[in-house]
Amino acid sequence: MINFNGDSIWNLKPIDVSSVKTQVFGLLIEGEEIVAAFRTIRDQLVFTNKRIISIDVQGLTGLKKSFAIMPYSKVQFFTIQTPGFAELVSDSELYLMFSNGFTAKFEFRGSVDIGALVGPNGKSLLATVVKSDTVRVDFSMTGLDYLKSKARNVNLGQKDSTRKWDPYITITLADNTQYPLRGLVDFADPQVDPETGTFSVRAEMANPDRILLPGQFTKVRLLLDVREDATVVPTKSVVIEKGGAYIFVIRPDSIAERRLIELGPEVNNRVIVERGVVPGEKIVVEGFHKLTHGDKVDPVPVPEKSSATETEASEK
Repeated sequence: MINFNGDSIWNLKPIDVSSVKTQVFGLLIEGEEIVAAFRTIRDQLVFTNKRIISIDVQGLTGLKKSFAIMPYSKVQFFTIQTPGFAELVSDSELYLMFSNGFTAKFEFRGSVDIGALVGPNGKSLLATVVKSDTVRVDFSMTGLDYLKSKARNVNLGQKDSTRKWDPYITITLADNTQYPLRGLVDFADPQVDPETGTFSVRAEMANPDRILLPGQFTKVRLLLDVREDATVVPTKSVVIEKGGAYIFVIRPDSIAERRLIELGPEVNNRVIVERGVVPGEKIVVEGFHKLTHGDKVDPVPVPEKSSATETEASEK
């Protein structure tokens, strides 16, 4: 039985790809192609350009089959052993370590081009071989996060030349300090894990000072959207009641106006105002709890820059 839930050693012989196409056709996702296929005594293993698919043949007739799938994003580490020059045998070995802590050792019998599995021109299908001063950060996102990213026209793991920015991550270390460099998302698993409701995302991060270590746990923050020319106000200036959110705006005649607003995302103690206030208007950030709509005020500017001018207000 071939699965990815334990430490395994599999002896594999190559078979023709056409012999497994009909069995795995319904499992292939968009853009996925079969690279190579192998068999044990009964079971089969298929390498695609995106995942490893195992076919567990069951029963006396072999008509019953179960499938296990492991995306390459779950591979944390791999090694390859190929026969040396003038060796009498042509056997090769591929060793994988998965993110769940289990390992798999593939022993290929016969002439097998391991390079075809790892990828042409040094571009690995299993994982990207990077220098020690670069690390990969693996984390998970929910299906809701995916829908939100699509709503913002963000395709994780894909570069978009129409944007002035790319999704990047920042990470917080165990001592609650923020790592000074950013990492770019270079891969997102196209399928959701039905057990957890999450999908895997990977970012590559520079590690010149070797601060980040393999297997280290961190907190990840992912940028999914950049709002240009957004109107923001301090969160402390917003009053939220049952009827909605409002702020006090100081009109040119120094009259305080209680104005309903529509709120957007909150970032760094500031909140985006989608509707209800425009840049350049004066808003009250201190003393608004003493105000009522229509009060005459004597505004005092606050020495802080923002999209909307902040003022303190004292009632006349």
